[in-house]
Amino acid sequence: MSTKQIYPIHGAFVSPSGKKLRVVILDCPYDTMDHPLVQDLFPKVLALKIQGYRSEHPYGVMPVDSGDFVGCHVLLCEESDAGLNPIMGFKSITEDRCRTFQLEFPAYHLLDHTRLFQHRKAITECLENAKKEKARVGYNGSWTMSPDARAHRDFARIVKDMSISFLALYYQTYHIKYVVAAAVVRFKVDHLKRFIGFKQIELRGKALKNFDSPAFFGEELALMFLNEFSVKINQLAENFKDLWANRLVISKETLYPEKEIKAA
Repeated sequence: MSTKQIYPIHGAFVSPSGKKLRVVILDCPYDTMDHPLVQDLFPKVLALKIQGYRSEHPYGVMPVDSGDFVGCHVLLCEESDAGLNPIMGFKSITEDRCRTFQLEFPAYHLLDHTRLFQHRKAITECLENAKKEKARVGYNGSWTMSPDARAHRDFARIVKDMSISFLALYYQTYHIKYVVAAAVVRFKVDHLKRFIGFKQIELRGKALKNFDSPAFFGEELALMFLNEFSVKINQLAENFKDLWANRLVISKETLYPEKEIKAA
């Protein structure tokens, strides 16, 4: 990660094919699935996740679940007359959104078919402490980049810088104070998350060890927690604040401002 002022790319935020780049927030497709824009974009998001995960994990990996329909997708898209084409994305879902739709907070799923009771208790304490503070807590996951973007190494490096910057900007903009996430150790994602400000999740002040998750085909995972972004990630994010400020938000509020939909 570099904080040098090397952006925008070739004078503009564009992909190697020359298409304009746009940050897109697709929030709770459950509310807007009948809109043509969502009907076009949402399947592309699911395809991006499946394509990206299958390139790195065994057949049968399932990066798509109920949370994709009600969570928030933070995307970097190519924008053209043909529409929006996502090339990078990650998903976030808050604990309160999970409660609304009676979904299990995703971090617990990582512990399915394990006896990691301390890890489970640590997650529960994080959620309970946030509730006492009346603070919002989110789960961050499903990060991926399209193979086409990865094929251009310099561009892929910049997209990675963009993605972690947007992660910080997203949680800061939408006032989500705490974040829980898993990091695949094989890809050194835990190192990247530490750069952002994540730390190993703790129980009674003791950092909990990495574990092999059946939900990830036995991949070694680090369960991590964030309550403050690092100075370095905030410096890096400065390079992309204009791009972030020009983001396109797709939600019930933006697509149906006069239609009453039960709040999630």
